[in-house]
Order: sequence, then structure tokens, then C-alpha cells
Amino acid sequence: METIQIVKYSEKAIVVTGDTKPIKDLLKQAGGKFNARLTNPATKRTLVGWIFSKARQNDLESLLSGNGVKFSNEMPANINSQTVRDYIQDPAEIEADNFCQRNNI
Repeated sequence: METIQIVKYSEKAIVVTGDTKPIKDLLKQAGGKFNARLTNPATKRTLVGWIFSKARQNDLESLLSGNGVKFSNEMPANINSQTVRDYIQDPAEIEADNFCQRNNI
């Protein structure tokens, strides 16, 4: 598995991006929310990743390290070349998430 990145998204949030598909269940259990329509704060282009509260960063890093997941805290230069298709594993899960967002569930 390639290294993933944990990067600052806003003052209150971080995003886990990169090759997250192999660890999607771990990220979901950690309380992350997958979002294919984030906006890269630096470039204002679409960013695909898992969003977490910034307050959970230390716990998240410990969890990933404990499971042998390599990560960095730097935004990769080629982040805009990522596509949604690189990350979506289960279309039904994505549709269910979209339904929940539309209906404020």
C-alpha cells in the first residue's frame, strides 16, 4: 500500500487522502466520513478523502501506526490527479451516504 497523507483541511478538520481504499473499514471505525467532493484549500480543486475532526488527529495517527499503516503529514504535489474512481469501492454505500446527506440523517 502506498503512503497516505493526513493534512489540515480547516482550523477544525483534517483529511486523510491517498490510497485509502485498503483501510476504508479502519477509517470508518475511527469515525471518519468519506467525501469525494472536498475542496483542496490550497488549489480550490476537488479533493477525495476521509474527513475527521482535528481534535482526533493524535488518536487517528496512533490507530494507523498500530495497524502498520504508513502516513505523512504533507500534501502531495500530485493530489489533484486523484479521481473518485480510485477510492469508491461500494457504489451502494456511496448512494446511502448521499441519501443521508440529502435528508439530514
